[in-house]
Amino acid sequence: MPGFVVAGRAEGAPWNVLSFKDDARVRLKKGEDLASREAPLRMIVLHTTKGGIGKGRDANLVKPGFGPSTDVARRIARLWSTDGRNAGAHVSIDSDGAVCCHCDLLVDAAYHAGKVNQRSIGIEIFQELDGTVYEEQLGRCVEVVDWLTRRFKIQRQFPTVGKMKVIDRVASGGKGVVGVVGHCHASGNRGPGDPGAAIFQRLAATGYEALDFAAGEDLRVWENRQRMIKAHVDGVAGEQTANLLEDFGSAQGKYRGGLWVPRPGD
Repeated sequence: MPGFVVAGRAEGAPWNVLSFKDDARVRLKKGEDLASREAPLRMIVLHTTKGGIGKGRDANLVKPGFGPSTDVARRIARLWSTDGRNAGAHVSIDSDGAVCCHCDLLVDAAYHAGKVNQRSIGIEIFQELDGTVYEEQLGRCVEVVDWLTRRFKIQRQFPTVGKMKVIDRVASGGKGVVGVVGHCHASGNRGPGDPGAAIFQRLAATGYEALDFAAGEDLRVWENRQRMIKAHVDGVAGEQTANLLEDFGSAQGKYRGGLWVPRPGD
């Protein structure tokens, strides 16, 4: 059965997901592209294949609709597994919205964002040579992030869009960070265009919370929420906090799955 692979089993999604269980050619290579996960999974890291364009390289050229299929899943997996670099990602999204799962989301820590690899799932958004991404491709990415945040109880929050640069808390390993970040927040080696502002603007438009991670706003917000639900107060909205939030909201039909921000499918 096609789907995202979690702890060795395929889990279906609302759209077709090609996985390494369906086609071994898209599998990441252990040792070169990934290691075993040894830390709690609390983040999703978004990437673009080429980075930004224009002044400051923080912009994406966004075209309407979906783009053409580029068979990116097989091409990028072949590159990752043969380039001799520690590089890969759990998920890729082609211009036509095709989704591929390259390794086990829970068991494997793909090499995609330096010190945060152990705590994160990496998503690679394909770009054309001129940096183009597509509106519906970004929409599919939002749907994938919705699915992943629901499945792993990762709170739907991200760093303020205007600050597309390295955040020390993220780059140092992200121990107290929960949410959706960009490669640009974890490393300066690709610039602010990885992944650029467009995908975060889409997340904001669907209700994801923009918080100033660099200033610790996410921690302060969640300290207040933890007090409300009588959880341990540390500002880190991990799985225990999500479970207590789900219990707290069950009578009112709120906070399904322990997530503060609701999305279709919860």
